[in-house]
Amino acid sequence: MRIKKRWVKILLLLGVFAIGVEIAVVQIYDARFEASTPEGLVRESMETKTRWTVSYLTNENADDSLPRVVYVHGTPGSADAFTNYVRRPVPGLNPISIDRPGFGASTPRAPAVALVAQSISIEPFLVERNGQWPILVGHSMGGPIIARVAADFPDKVGGIVILSGALDPTLEKIYWYQRIGKFLFVPYMLPKSIRNSNDELYPLKGELELLKPMLKDVTCPVVIVHAPNDMLVPYANVDYMESQFKKDVIKSVVTLPEKNHFIPWNSESEIRVAIEQLHEAKNDLATISVDQNVGQP
Repeated sequence: MRIKKRWVKILLLLGVFAIGVEIAVVQIYDARFEASTPEGLVRESMETKTRWTVSYLTNENADDSLPRVVYVHGTPGSADAFTNYVRRPVPGLNPISIDRPGFGASTPRAPAVALVAQSISIEPFLVERNGQWPILVGHSMGGPIIARVAADFPDKVGGIVILSGALDPTLEKIYWYQRIGKFLFVPYMLPKSIRNSNDELYPLKGELELLKPMLKDVTCPVVIVHAPNDMLVPYANVDYMESQFKKDVIKSVVTLPEKNHFIPWNSESEIRVAIEQLHEAKNDLATISVDQNVGQP
């Protein structure tokens, strides 16, 4: 009996030691992590009104006189998600892809869990060029973030393109593995990107409830791109957006049959067309039609 108890103690100690080593390894990795800068791109940073530092990628040959297109990644993620779009800019636009707070090289290390905080972190990038304000492109969680920016700063946003956007609060759920990720010491065993992703997804339902009445304040043109087979963000979000945005601001709903949640990578050509058409039509919105659907859900 004593031998069994001794082995139980030994196993418990070994378990505690293993957990400690895991936490130490993860923390050391996170502390030494350096965001990459893909070939042909330049990494720069900008300070926000909250004194956060938002790191971003831009093209090394970017023309600063052109109007901007700002890409906002989902969760987890980083500015690298839109490398191809920055490396080969949509014609006539100056591309910028940001690391959202808590991801990549941006600070703080913790995420900005409130959509208003995310909006404030993007506001410094809203600059006018040649009489045109930036187009914002947001994927997944980046969708509600750019919608919030457009509602908070309606006079500073030229248009938004929502890719697989999660905006309907009734469709947001907390899964069992997310609860485990918040349990005791487990968060410290997870890489920063996963830990921060869980932290910002947990309150997202409530944040989307706060966003709901603000969607009617969005005055810039809106383009929605979504795939019926999206396994992470249901296509029903499209119906929700069509019911919440003013009807005259939704200029196009692009449906991508046979695609999934990862449309920034598997539907790049279609997304480029959507951005380009929005850019070209900002001064002549009648040229964009709500009937520009690619397939049906």
